[in-house]
Amino acid sequence: MANQYALHKLANDMIIFVAVVEAGSFTGAAAGLGLGRARVSQIVGALELRLGVKLLNRTTRSLSLTEIGAAYFEKCRLMAALGMKANDTARAAQESVRGVLRIKVPVAAMLLTPVISAFIREYPEISIELIESDLPVDMVEQRLDVAFTSGPLEDSPLRMVPFGTLFEILCASKSYIETHGMPTRVQDLTGLDWVAHEAASRQGKITVRRSGHPVKRLRLKSRVVAGSAASLKQFVLNGAGFGVLPSALVAEELASGTLVRILPDYHGYEIPVMAVFGYQNTVPLKVRVFLDYMKANLRFPASD
Repeated sequence: MANQYALHKLANDMIIFVAVVEAGSFTGAAAGLGLGRARVSQIVGALELRLGVKLLNRTTRSLSLTEIGAAYFEKCRLMAALGMKANDTARAAQESVRGVLRIKVPVAAMLLTPVISAFIREYPEISIELIESDLPVDMVEQRLDVAFTSGPLEDSPLRMVPFGTLFEILCASKSYIETHGMPTRVQDLTGLDWVAHEAASRQGKITVRRSGHPVKRLRLKSRVVAGSAASLKQFVLNGAGFGVLPSALVAEELASGTLVRILPDYHGYEIPVMAVFGYQNTVPLKVRVFLDYMKANLRFPASD
């Protein structure tokens, strides 16, 4: 911490030295910096003492650079110019929606990607790097701007924005139901092959809900365990058994009849969809605009 302070003070003193040389006097520099003349003179004197060299020739009428001072001044002026350029770059980033957005989405991101595609059409200076993963979020290691996740994160310093709720439904392929029959009671699921997400498989049971009725939990042994909702969907489409999937993920297949909903009065978990980000104080403009756009345009299917 002490080293950081010393570095900050040195940089500040170098900028004051540049101001003195460019103004041609301690008085002129002091007026531009909003400091007293004596304070500016003291800072430059301390800088010379720290460096062990004389930077300025002083007379009662004028200041002039020594040979070493002239070389030092050029380096200091370059540093000051780079600092100004860095500040201008940062301000420009906050004044226009541009740059790269690194976004983490679940492997089954069908609901999100059409809206993200519409966003980049509207903001042509934005580029997207999409990271698809169902693994836990690590914003720093993955250098993420925004991550979409299901449900709030426990004991997390990340800021969260709720977007809506996904409803899980029970479904199977048309061919599978034609072969094995349509269940009419929750208990009938024990006679079918369960294609389970690995998280549900570890619990060894499915949980279903019906409006106005107690929650039902049914112990089942999975026939297939899938690591993501996307792979689970493919197994169900290929007739491996029934699965519990977000309705948004299978909406097209249900509409076409490729998949059929089973026990339509029941649904699985209600999954809150959240966007999380790590910026605590100043949120970059590109992130704020992206989140506002997603909030305005992302639509979630109703529970039924």
